[in-house]
Amino acid sequence: MKPPSPLKKLFNDPEMKAFLKRGEAEMFPKVQESAVCMMLYTDKIDAKIALELGAIILLDKPLVLIAEKNTPIPARLLRIADAVIDLTDWKANPAKAQRTITDALEKIQQRYPEGKRTATP
Repeated sequence: MKPPSPLKKLFNDPEMKAFLKRGEAEMFPKVQESAVCMMLYTDKIDAKIALELGAIILLDKPLVLIAEKNTPIPARLLRIADAVIDLTDWKANPAKAQRTITDALEKIQQRYPEGKRTATP
């Protein structure tokens, strides 16, 4: 008998099923209701971040990436981000960090008043 494929094995795993079910029940509705999604980006990628980013893209939500200055951000991720905010010195100047985030959100709100990036054909 042929052993199950790694993908089939993965999606039949009880922990993976529970993870995907939680994403569908909890995370997807939150992304759907959000006008803008913000993501604290590090160079550590995990399944949760991948699932959230996929939902943000598929639901066509504006995306604000927040990262420290020297964090490498993939080129394709930069292309879909509506704003990238450098918060390297946020502890030293929290008021400036707050203004930077507020400014980015206001620009996105003006650009996408409906909370979506694409127009209906």
